[in-house]
Amino acid sequence: MNALRREWGAVTFVVTILIGAVAVAISLGVSATHATAVPSAPPCPSYTPYVVTPTPAPTATPKPTASGKGTAAATPTASAAGRRATAQGAEPAAARAMATAAGR
Repeated sequence: MNALRREWGAVTFVVTILIGAVAVAISLGVSATHATAVPSAPPCPSYTPYVVTPTPAPTATPKPTASGKGTAAATPTASAAGRRATAQGAEPAAARAMATAAGR
């Protein structure tokens, strides 16, 4: 009797597993008897059919310009650090000198 008290957790675990196994077996047996026949799928073709759908050809249209002149040449822009320093009120060279002095 002491052994049963000591191993009560193991006994309940085994009993729970056995009850679950019996429930699964009954469930599978019941569902197998009520299953309807699944219709078979049509056979796959030996090739993939390729259907061509006609699409209209794209036409090129020229882009109108704002004036009679050609496009303007690109102008160089300031670096991000220079823009940031200028926006804060310092000159870019002064900002670089302060950053170098600060050890950045």
